[in-house]
Amino acid sequence: YHFQEYLVDYDEFINTHMWMNAGCVGFDPYYIGLDFKRRQYWDKTGAYVRKWCPELRNLPDSVDLPEAERGIGTFHHDCLYEPWGNPDALMKEAGVVLGETYPHRICDERKARSRFFSKHQQRRRSQLPPDSMTDERGRDMVSLGKGGKKIAMFTPRAFLWRK
Repeated sequence: YHFQEYLVDYDEFINTHMWMNAGCVGFDPYYIGLDFKRRQYWDKTGAYVRKWCPELRNLPDSVDLPEAERGIGTFHHDCLYEPWGNPDALMKEAGVVLGETYPHRICDERKARSRFFSKHQQRRRSQLPPDSMTDERGRDMVSLGKGGKKIAMFTPRAFLWRK
């Protein structure tokens, strides 16, 4: 109860998660799922995937694809780390057939991450005391004592309170 008593910005769930992160146990709520954009740091040339997943060795590192949602511009697609999003012609040319030579995607980590944060926010809302407050930007407001003054705290975007 030390932190609950002495921290101005104490939040039971955030405090618990941060101690779990510090101990390298449990979920890391900031990095749940894989972030394929970080590939450039650990497998810049694609050598790791080409060595351990030889069925993908003939795929290019990446391609620029038309941006389908808005119909304008292009986006950079990582062929090795997201083969399920490759154009069919590219997969055929590389000899990759999802479900035969390479497995189908097991889960959509972006949707799973979204569900995780949604459930976390619902639980957080159900556990907040009735006198808790947020400002117009959704940030947590914390009382500075009995004087009634409140300050806005840094709240990670995924945990902002949406009214």
